[in-house]
Amino acid sequence: MKHKRLSALLTAALTGISAAAIPGAIPAAPAEPAACITAHAANGENPGEYHNCSTYVGGYEIRYNYYDNSDEVTISKIDGGPHGSGPLVIPQKLANRNVTRIDGRAALGKCIQSIKLPNTVRVIRGYAFAGCSATTIELSSALTEIEAYAFQGSKIQNIIIPEGVTYINGSTFSDCKDLKTVSMAGVTTIEQGAFDGCSALTSITIREDCVPKGCDCSCLFKDSPDIDTINGHTIISEAADENGRTYPVLDPQVRGIVQKFFWNCEGTNFVSDYCDRLCRYVVSTETDPWMNDALKARQLHDWLIRHCTPNKVAPKRTNDMLYSAVFLSYGTSENGVGKAVCSSYAKAYTMLLSAAGIESYVINDVQYPGYAWNMVKIGTGSTAQYYEVDTYREDEKNAHYGYFLKSDSEMTALHQSYSFNTLLACAYEHELLNMYTEDYETLAAQCGSSYPDVNGDGILDYDFDLDGAALQGSDWNEYNGMMQFCFGLGSVEYINTRMSEVFSYLCESHMNYYDYMAAAAPSSVTVHEGETVQLKVTLFGDDLLYQWWARPRGSYSVWQYGGSDTNTLNLTASSHMNNLEYCCWIGNKNCFSLYTYPVTVTVI
Repeated sequence: MKHKRLSALLTAALTGISAAAIPGAIPAAPAEPAACITAHAANGENPGEYHNCSTYVGGYEIRYNYYDNSDEVTISKIDGGPHGSGPLVIPQKLANRNVTRIDGRAALGKCIQSIKLPNTVRVIRGYAFAGCSATTIELSSALTEIEAYAFQGSKIQNIIIPEGVTYINGSTFSDCKDLKTVSMAGVTTIEQGAFDGCSALTSITIREDCVPKGCDCSCLFKDSPDIDTINGHTIISEAADENGRTYPVLDPQVRGIVQKFFWNCEGTNFVSDYCDRLCRYVVSTETDPWMNDALKARQLHDWLIRHCTPNKVAPKRTNDMLYSAVFLSYGTSENGVGKAVCSSYAKAYTMLLSAAGIESYVINDVQYPGYAWNMVKIGTGSTAQYYEVDTYREDEKNAHYGYFLKSDSEMTALHQSYSFNTLLACAYEHELLNMYTEDYETLAAQCGSSYPDVNGDGILDYDFDLDGAALQGSDWNEYNGMMQFCFGLGSVEYINTRMSEVFSYLCESHMNYYDYMAAAAPSSVTVHEGETVQLKVTLFGDDLLYQWWARPRGSYSVWQYGGSDTNTLNLTASSHMNNLEYCCWIGNKNCFSLYTYPVTVTVI
């Protein structure tokens, strides 16, 4: 008899006949009749009889279960409606008990338009909505746990995760290719792979103290190329410097999040865009068309060393060595100094050189995988030659140019490693990488000598403009004099430390040193009587002092004070000026001084 009764119960559950015709079944809502299978608990605590029931809600079959002695219900299965359409609102109570769990695979692959969970649900098990066609799923405000793969491959477009959920498991939202926005205001930990394949994601809301777990790099959103908004802030904005050149700015409100989750992130457009724009801005500020390739290479070498510091922690994943580690860590640091490993240095340097039109490659040490430096082409035509540069080691050793523009054999000796190297293929990271194609053996064969070093102690000493020729006679005196009156000292060592700064000033003026010095001095003028005359000195330097003087034209008599202690002298033209000539005295805090050549004002 028991066997026949069980068979009848199964039939009732499958056909959905009225529960009122089944003795012992839990009655459902009048409009949605339910059917149940009842069994006895086998555990020692005896929570009462176990009931496995079904009911219909809005055309969808809902299967659920509970124990007599529990006031909670678990949704075990949701089957699509007759036509697989229409919203599904799961009731808060079934069998007069709160719905608190959505079981694993409950709506796996089901065709449902939208889902709203009651605010009693606390747990969503693994694969519960995986592959589900619902475009919107409204979660419970009481939710505290979402298991791995719960929404994998579903069609959801936007999701708001309640603040009670603090942990996102790996692959929870993986391959949700229609997911555009995610809000997770309460989440403090996100496991690796949680959002893999979310290619449509554009906006995330995330806590500042949220941390990634399961990987040694910030790669949780590596497959989401179009993310451009974090916590309601557009990630990248634009600013202009004093010369009107624009550069990218990371919103201060999200810098910490960017650094934590994106600075080693592959395939994210805002990362690529920011790094590209910053890279080109650096090139525009540090180089100029009048510079030769060697000088441009040094300027970019110096910028990289000034704005990045070696990361001594050995990388454990390829992502730790992406170019973005240099540019984004620099952009998110408080003092404008980032941190990166050697491969990041080498890639960033190649990007800077490529943006400046200089051929560059990343060399990878096969004997020590992950260690990298650069091969750089300097010059054109028959004078062109390849050299090697290691910006990371330069910085690490605190040497100015000990690893700059060296031959292949000399670099091998400096590294104290075997010469068993290859060019690193990394164009997939950014278009500025691998712009040029060649093989290591061919390039190494053309890298037979280091860049000329006149006195053998670091190429800058007597070749400031890196044209391969030492400054002699008046050339040396002019450079030395410039350093004296601009910065207070003229020693070779001091020139070395500030030469990059000098050329940055020259770059801003778009002039080489000789043109700049000519343009910086005042010039003789011819004006009509009564017109305003302005004589001006435009020199860069530290705490410069100015004083203008006048004397009779062509005379060697004592100069008389000219009436101004600034870099500008304003005069009203009058005939008596025809008998005068003017010059400016420029001094600095170290008592070095310089006079400009005398100029005249001819009044007609």
